Amino acid sequence: MITTLPNLWDVIGPEDVSQKGNGGYKADYVNWCLTVHYMHVHAPDWQFRLIDWHNDSGQPQSIYRAPDGSGYVMGQWRLLESTAHNEGLGESPVLTEPFPQACMDHRNKPIPYEACDARVLTDTHRRCLCTSAAAAFGLAGKLWARVAVENPHEADEISSRGDDSIVKMLAVFSKHGVTSSHLCAYLGRETIAKVTQDDMGKLRQVYGTIAQGMDAFVALGISEAGEVDESRDLGSGEGEPAFDFGET
Repeated sequence: MITTLPNLWDVIGPEDVSQKGNGGYKADYVNWCLTVHYMHVHAPDWQFRLIDWHNDSGQPQSIYRAPDGSGYVMGQWRLLESTAHNEGLGESPVLTEPFPQACMDHRNKPIPYEACDARVLTDTHRRCLCTSAAAAFGLAGKLWARVAVENPHEADEISSRGDDSIVKMLAVFSKHGVTSSHLCAYLGRETIAKVTQDDMGKLRQVYGTIAQGMDAFVALGISEAGEVDESRDLGSGEGEPAFDFGET
């Protein structure tokens, strides 16, 4: 029996994350093509499949009927037989636990079993592939766990600027659970290495309010998940207490 599944928790980078929705609904996601690509690169011996059931006529069916009458599928990853044999795992198939995935419309509402057509099946297949990869291998699991996806090259990018004020600034904000991803969301920057002197001025001003007792995420106008409050006012910070990150 296999003892360790590939750990792909840190494979996804910020450049892989897209956002859908607007207004009151926004969500980060990774395109299913990228999920397939990273599985091929980092776990090529694992293959995804939907678990079928058979109706009274013996025909295989991929969509199940839930107790409420909606549809869902069951997905699973299987280790290639040749790999299992080479690793001495026996003759029985090496499988991950079955993973259920609801058939949903664009509003994430369940779709009735009778309304599940070919398009619903293919869309749900892709969703199940992605969510089960996160459950079994941790691939893009940070998005589901609401953990900020950080840039692994960030330190090198900051170092190349020769400016240690950014490093000090990150250290100060980190004491309040604020990551570089949160600050990028606040400033509207792709990476923290691209912040300007004006940006640093805004951060000094906003940290001044945090130092006086305001909650960091309230001061930044973002949620811990990195969702921006569109009604926030970045302002100029004039008249507010500034903070010198060099004082740490």
